[in-house]
Amino acid sequence: MNKPVFIFVGFDFHHSFNWFRDTKCLGNASGLAVITVMLVTTCLMSLVIVLCWHRSVFLAICFVVFFGIIEALYFSDSLNKFLEGAWVHIALALIFVVIMYVSHFGTLKKHEFDFQNKVSVDWLLSLSPSLDIVRVRGIGLIHTELVSGIPSIFSHLCQESQQSHLW
Repeated sequence: MNKPVFIFVGFDFHHSFNWFRDTKCLGNASGLAVITVMLVTTCLMSLVIVLCWHRSVFLAICFVVFFGIIEALYFSDSLNKFLEGAWVHIALALIFVVIMYVSHFGTLKKHEFDFQNKVSVDWLLSLSPSLDIVRVRGIGLIHTELVSGIPSIFSHLCQESQQSHLW
């Protein structure tokens, strides 16, 4: 029996590249993904009702209860098919959650380091005679998330470069 080959936007999709045994498993996996997106959309829509449209919280609760019951029924049915293929999407979601958490943690640590080691303008100006820093007309931009102060990496740049045209 010939197995079908599907073509998606210029890419060939062959059954041997599929993690799923048949299209039923693929349908189970995508069904769980779709209903999860629907649940999240319903929750976010309730926030839009209250925060953007300035409607009552009661209306938002009614919205969530009405659509939430319908979506919860579909969600429970999709969870029954977890072992039949839906686990792949859950595993991918967990991998992405870990990656986002590590990225967020690293960003927080970088911001804490910049905040604790920021450099004052007076300290940088006191270094200018010894570093051969010359003021040149123009605009220089440095992106930082600090509200005040100069990031420590900028002072490192000034100290390590042979001649900087700054200030």
